[in-house]
Amino acid sequence: MRGATARVDCLDTGAALLTGRPHPEAARLWSGHYSASRRARALGVWRWAPGALAEASGYAAVRIGVQASVTMKLTAVRKRWALPAGQNLALVVAGIVLGLSLAIRWQGTATPPPDAPTARARAVEALRQSEQEQEQLKATIASLRQQLAEAQRQAAQQTEQLAAIRAQLEQEQMAAGLVPLRGPGVVIVLDDSPLTPTGPSVKYDDYLIHEWDLRDVVNLLWNGGAEAIAINNERLVNTTSIYCVGSTITVNDTRLSPPYQIRAIGERKPIEALLNNPSYLVLTRQRVKANGIKFSVSWSNSVDIPAYSGTFRLRYANAGEVKP
Repeated sequence: MRGATARVDCLDTGAALLTGRPHPEAARLWSGHYSASRRARALGVWRWAPGALAEASGYAAVRIGVQASVTMKLTAVRKRWALPAGQNLALVVAGIVLGLSLAIRWQGTATPPPDAPTARARAVEALRQSEQEQEQLKATIASLRQQLAEAQRQAAQQTEQLAAIRAQLEQEQMAAGLVPLRGPGVVIVLDDSPLTPTGPSVKYDDYLIHEWDLRDVVNLLWNGGAEAIAINNERLVNTTSIYCVGSTITVNDTRLSPPYQIRAIGERKPIEALLNNPSYLVLTRQRVKANGIKFSVSWSNSVDIPAYSGTFRLRYANAGEVKP
């Protein structure tokens, strides 16, 4: 207690020296007052000399300066890092909530270690279910493969049927004259006579090509096995008509003018035999000699027959079943 009291007194004395305000005890001691007062005896100031008092006062002043500097620095640090009271409370509450949530999550996820027999039974059951699913998948795959094979077989049959139908359709289109054709055949040209008729008894019609001349030649070609016939690029079909309007011949409702070129595709021998037979085309052959009309026949390995470009006008015919 004596040492502590002496240090406090020294601090008070140093503070008096720094502030310039004389301490009452220091003033008495400095003036050489050595009265044995109760406090002086307790503090032991009566033992101090003026030099010791100066030394103690200097030490106290230095210590007070250091403490003041440290106190100022701590105060500045506290001011810099000080948070408002509301923010401190928010951080505390957030920490509490975070701790509680982590604890609850850990308790929820923590599960007791599984029992070995129970885990083995679960594994066996899972394996059995996997094997059953595998068997079901194999059965499904086998069924799908059978369905695929059946579909492929039906598709092949349909493809074959479709190919047969397409071939038959092409044949029908060829017979109907709806597709162009090319092949070996004959080209026959008929033209009016270049001679000028003279005399009162001359018939001008004998110097011209008539529709019956064309019909006779066409019928002869059909009888010889011609597969396709055209007159001046007009394809002859089952509805074709050849007739005369005045001095103009009309084929498929199309007006034609001489020379008339008749093209036909077919085998040469039967057609040539009919063309060379004098029993056919008798009137035409006579007028060729008497009136000078033109009639020429030429053969070719590539005769082009165009497709029919008209329309089929069926007024009374309807589709029906073919009965034997």
